[in-house]
Amino acid sequence: MNKTLDEAISLIVKDLMDDPLIQKYLSLEKLMENSPELIELKKEINYLKKCDIKEEDKLKYQYLTKNYNSNPLVIEFKNISDEVYNLLNEIKEELES
Repeated sequence: MNKTLDEAISLIVKDLMDDPLIQKYLSLEKLMENSPELIELKKEINYLKKCDIKEEDKLKYQYLTKNYNSNPLVIEFKNISDEVYNLLNEIKEELES
């Protein structure tokens, strides 16, 4: 790659990392990774995914998944993720034009 292209890419990355939306996304991601409640729910959900699903396990899996997905951090993270996806898609379309 040439130096000008490398500099342009570095500038885009820096601008993205300074964007409040990206900052919020990264902050929420970190909060989720460090939430004992979410960590435990995720472990239980992943364990049940690997098991032979009996009706009782299926109900527990649904219950745990519902609890995980209804956590305010998860809801906000999913919403922010959609916005980040749209932002990155806009950048991609701009670069392709």
